[in-house]
Amino acid sequence: MPSLTVGAYHVVEAVSVIDINKDRADSYMKERRKEENLVTLTQDSIASKIDLETDNLSFKFRRTDTKKGSHIEVNSKTVDLQLEANFDGTHESSFWVTPLDEDLLTEFHTWKRAGIPLEPFKYTFEGKEYSCEAKKCFMTTD
Repeated sequence: MPSLTVGAYHVVEAVSVIDINKDRADSYMKERRKEENLVTLTQDSIASKIDLETDNLSFKFRRTDTKKGSHIEVNSKTVDLQLEANFDGTHESSFWVTPLDEDLLTEFHTWKRAGIPLEPFKYTFEGKEYSCEAKKCFMTTD
């Protein structure tokens, strides 16, 4: 499948301010936005390969439909976390669409996978190494 570059996403915060000073005709009642935490997201058309990059976070997700090969990798400078784990790619998932407006043209799409067991792995958090044994660590994707 071809790779889709989705571009810049506003993941965490967006603030909108409407100027209400009527003496400023050039900006009166116009929205001004301040946006933070821009990321670049690249994914394939079915979200089985996702790369998310910010200044402080790198996230890579690879999902296959086989018992081997699915992988997640997180590196964060902000919380000092380095994690790499593998998981069985044959787990179940749920996809649904919910209309958000009466016209039924504006909708919310989601694809959830919950309780995915991770294979045993080690990770580093705030300079300390931890381990996660079999059947002890699970992840959810949304």
